[in-house]
Amino acid sequence: MQNKNNHLAFTLIEILMVVVIIAILAVISVPSYLQFREQSRLNFSSQLLQTELQKQFSSARSFSRVFGLRGMADSDVFTIYLCEALDCSDQSDIESQELQSSIIFESPVSFDVRFFPPHGDLKFFNDDGTEKISEDLDIEIKGGGGTKSIKIYKKSGFIEKS
Repeated sequence: MQNKNNHLAFTLIEILMVVVIIAILAVISVPSYLQFREQSRLNFSSQLLQTELQKQFSSARSFSRVFGLRGMADSDVFTIYLCEALDCSDQSDIESQELQSSIIFESPVSFDVRFFPPHGDLKFFNDDGTEKISEDLDIEIKGGGGTKSIKIYKKSGFIEKS
């Protein structure tokens, strides 16, 4: 008589080896994934800001009204607003946009950009409402160990992301 004691199963050592291999792969891949995720958030936030700037430029040209966009240093929110008069003495906020989590505007840069009709001419303003004389504006966004910059050229209105 033949003894049929053949079991089709994994041994404890084999299962432990698989668990150890999976743990090693997780330890190697998780930091890369987290860095990729933070870089994606930074890219998305800079793209969102660039798109909103271009949209307000177009709105000023299309609706013959003054549109603006402002953000505060060390904040993750920027506000889109509409001016009732050319001097922007009466502003009404249209909406606030939030950057992706853990992404903020780099200190000490606060920005206020206004687009004027009929051609979308733009001007930059300080926190106190006085016009900045600078030719161009650099907006820095930081997060996830990286920084993105959006440059707005005053004369041409060109908006460049780097």
